[in-house]
Amino acid sequence: MQPNQTTFAAAAAAMFVCVAIGCGGKDGAGTSDPPAEDPSVNLAEIVDIDEMIKSQAIPESVDLVSLGPQVRTFCGDCHAYPEPDTFARESWPAEVAQGYKFYEESGRGDLYAPPRNEVIAYYMQQAPERLRLTKVSQQSEPPKIAFSPIDTSDENGSSSMTRGVSHLNLLSLDKSGEGGKNRDLFACDMMTGDVLRFDTKRLSAPTATVVNLIAPAHSEAADLDADGLMDLIVADLGAAVPMDGLVGRVVWVRQRAANEFEPIVLQEKIGRVADVRAADFDGDGDLDLVVAEFGWRRVGRILMLTNEGFEDGAPQFSLSVVDERHGAIHVPAVDLNGDDKMDFVALISQEHETIVAFLNQGDGKFSQQIIFVSDNPAYGSSGMQLADMDSDGDLDVLYSNGDSFDSYELKPYHGIQWLENDGRFPYQLHRVADMPGVHRALAGDLDGDGDMDIAAASMLPANTLRELEPGMVDSVIWLEQIDGGQFARRAVQADRCNYASLELADLDHDGDLDIVTGSFRKTASESMPFLNVWLNSPSKSGGE
Repeated sequence: MQPNQTTFAAAAAAMFVCVAIGCGGKDGAGTSDPPAEDPSVNLAEIVDIDEMIKSQAIPESVDLVSLGPQVRTFCGDCHAYPEPDTFARESWPAEVAQGYKFYEESGRGDLYAPPRNEVIAYYMQQAPERLRLTKVSQQSEPPKIAFSPIDTSDENGSSSMTRGVSHLNLLSLDKSGEGGKNRDLFACDMMTGDVLRFDTKRLSAPTATVVNLIAPAHSEAADLDADGLMDLIVADLGAAVPMDGLVGRVVWVRQRAANEFEPIVLQEKIGRVADVRAADFDGDGDLDLVVAEFGWRRVGRILMLTNEGFEDGAPQFSLSVVDERHGAIHVPAVDLNGDDKMDFVALISQEHETIVAFLNQGDGKFSQQIIFVSDNPAYGSSGMQLADMDSDGDLDVLYSNGDSFDSYELKPYHGIQWLENDGRFPYQLHRVADMPGVHRALAGDLDGDGDMDIAAASMLPANTLRELEPGMVDSVIWLEQIDGGQFARRAVQADRCNYASLELADLDHDGDLDIVTGSFRKTASESMPFLNVWLNSPSKSGGE
């Protein structure tokens, strides 16, 4: 059985999608002619929950002892077995019904499928009435610093527009990067298709629209044509809504002259693309591209675009498939094992819920080592960052799971993890904080004491938020590392939960890191600025 999720991370993500269990395989992913239409289903057409219960089509109880092994075998064949407490009781009829639909459509017939309604009863009998959250307590000891919001409303009224900021990145596009000087904030807006450039000294409105695409999800800087001018490499989902259509693109936004850009499509007619990173993977002196083709349910892979040389000053690429799994969100490139070959690390969501190190063996081959894999196929992976969290000289993984756009339930198992690199695979898991809906978490020395702290932002469905008591969930937090991997939680903002993107930057040029998030929607009751900024300053209660 195969759960299908979408994330905004990296995001790579898309807004309205149901998670379901069901064994179905990928049905054509990786073939020359995968499905081009959205295969989503109307759950109301699959199962009328109230009617089934009323007519006793769903048994009031089943023999868990005899049925349990059958369910575990069937539902755990393709991935980890989903435990009954993964969803609330009322969610299970739709989850199981859609799972059976996936199995039927897969063409597989090698598994014994227990009666669907008995499986529904199996899960409902054991599931909690609702998934319960406990209000998280904040650290009582006052911090040395505080984060204060500043007004970034645009005077021309554009703040009232519906926005979908999927990614924020502080980049320098000066000649050859200029060593990171003169960096601006770049924002991908999935709703308008714009990739926007902001001067960090004035964040109320963009200084320029760099390029207009379809649904840009992620941007990175790289001098792809080796002309001394930094370019942008953009992952274009091609559709902001979940689908298996071949709408994704890899777009090179070439800088022809200072601040003059030309979009060039390097790869198209693939599944929705969530991330692209540039590195010299084959060691020949030019930049190749690793691509996270998120796709959706039946389409999606990890691809390598190998630079085969230049023609008329432009690089030419050949495509190869590195991994056949759909749901890749992030693929940061790094020499992870110090052998002078570029590796990459992939966060693969959907039913896989795993982080994998792809170690470069040369000749275009990569060996795989599992850094982390969840035993919950609906864990809701939303993002990761490579960072040295314990200051021991190697790269760990900061990992968030907070995708709530499946059943629209608040998940008590959503949160932030530090995966410690201790020289072995898998990495050692440390649970840092619970945070329903967390979509982005980034590490940085926020309080200036020499160790890595964490800032995180969350995004929850609007209908879910309306049902909560004020102050029940945090939308932005920072986690102060206080002692050898222990973190104190500090709330920055509660209840808004409207952020799929976050960046840390010294926005006021005072030597410390501030927090900026991008709004993903406009609520019916209020307008939201495109960017939301909290400046880092000494705390009046505990600061110096």
